[in-house]
Amino acid sequence: MLLSEHTVLKVVIDGNEVATTVGEATFVPAGTKWSFESESVYSRAYIFANGGGIGEILTSVGSKYESVAVPQPSEEGKWDESKLSGLESVFEFTVA
Repeated sequence: MLLSEHTVLKVVIDGNEVATTVGEATFVPAGTKWSFESESVYSRAYIFANGGGIGEILTSVGSKYESVAVPQPSEEGKWDESKLSGLESVFEFTVA
């Protein structure tokens, strides 16, 4: 799939790539294998989940960004993958 210059989030759901742009929403059913990647340092995603889930996972493995400015690629926050594997049993997911 060719991504347009306006793509801000690339989502892969059960092997199918979806290019989500400004103002669009993408639905990922429970129990589905998925991944996402930001195409820009300026992108933003809002995640809504029924009950505990991806929001809690991302805040658990990420780090707080203290600056008021948009981070440069070299300043991006890192996440701790070891914390992610520790949450698999809590939130019933599998890291592939």
